[in-house]
Amino acid sequence: YLAASLEQLGDLRKLQQRFDEAETAYQESLQLRIGLAREFPAEATWRRLLALGYASLKDLSAARNDLNGATVAQREAARLWDELLQDLPGSSTQQEWFDSQLLLLELLLLGNGNGAETMALLDKLRDFAQKNAPVLEARPELIDELARLQKKANASTPSRGSR
Repeated sequence: YLAASLEQLGDLRKLQQRFDEAETAYQESLQLRIGLAREFPAEATWRRLLALGYASLKDLSAARNDLNGATVAQREAARLWDELLQDLPGSSTQQEWFDSQLLLLELLLLGNGNGAETMALLDKLRDFAQKNAPVLEARPELIDELARLQKKANASTPSRGSR
């Protein structure tokens, strides 16, 4: 409960644009969740909450116009979702994994354009979407977001085209 309360405090401080206080609250929440995830590695709930904690840090960095900080935090959230996808490959986890990867892709496109990591992630998401269309049908906004990001990537490198 303390970790959740600290995260809510961070949310409130972020809304008040008291960013340093928000970061302190988010970091304290994150440290508690890291401890719980380590103490109970088989309990996926703690890892999910940890991934969401990193997403909160990403949002705070974005509110501060800190693209690098946002990318670092989202990369960590995406890594946790990668692990969860391996451990719990159900449709809910697949959708959350896909969403986290889309967020990372957008940050990468903003930061380094169409670098190798960006294009590899775009290819990975396109392949996942093709192979898991029934899972993503429940969240059509994810497919729409992939299409938007594909267009953004293609606009940067017209020779790449869509596959």
